[in-house]
Amino acid sequence: METLTPLYYICDNSYYSIRVLLFSLVGYFMKYLWNTSAQMNQLTLEKKHAELQVLKNQLSPHFLFNSLNGFYSDLYDTNPEVAADIMKLSEMLRYVTYESKNDIVSLKDETMFLKNYIDLFKRRFDGMVAIDFIHSDNLGNHRIPSLMLIHFLENALKHGISDDFENPITIKLKIENGRFIFTSENKYRIIKSYDEHGIGNKNISQRLSLMYPDNHTLIVSKDDNYHKVTLNMPLS
Repeated sequence: METLTPLYYICDNSYYSIRVLLFSLVGYFMKYLWNTSAQMNQLTLEKKHAELQVLKNQLSPHFLFNSLNGFYSDLYDTNPEVAADIMKLSEMLRYVTYESKNDIVSLKDETMFLKNYIDLFKRRFDGMVAIDFIHSDNLGNHRIPSLMLIHFLENALKHGISDDFENPITIKLKIENGRFIFTSENKYRIIKSYDEHGIGNKNISQRLSLMYPDNHTLIVSKDDNYHKVTLNMPLS
């Protein structure tokens, strides 16, 4: 009987093992190519999405403003009231889109933003909104944090009693000794969602603390009938 050497066993077994190894390698590379292709496709999709988002950010505001200006021009002669409202809306959107990117903005622009907001709110309810917006016509070149006041105005209009003309919502902007004083006072309805100590107020308090540490006051108070906000901060 012929004696089988170790080399014979190696060669004999390698016939089967090499096939398994080759199939394994082919499977591995196929999976590798598949994963690589999937990753490349994902990266391509993400790149296209980012490019589309950039394009949308560039085109949308211009398209929107141009469209609103077109509506304004079309209605200027036939329906001047609606045309005026469209212009106010355009100015508000432009302000939120561009000016609000700055931390500090003109007090005059911020006041106009609030005025336009109030005008459009009144328009929505056919003018039946009891609100007094008191401010100086001479606001100079003073500057304040952007979109700081709209939260309080929105709260007053949303939760306050806005149809009581004997007790109107009062929004007052005042400049005194180089400081800006904002007050908002309104009768309110007792509802759980009233944002007295909510997220909006907390965000504003944090923002004020960062911008004017130990140099501002924000007092939010209420009794059984009235809700009042008083903000006192330096002018820039």
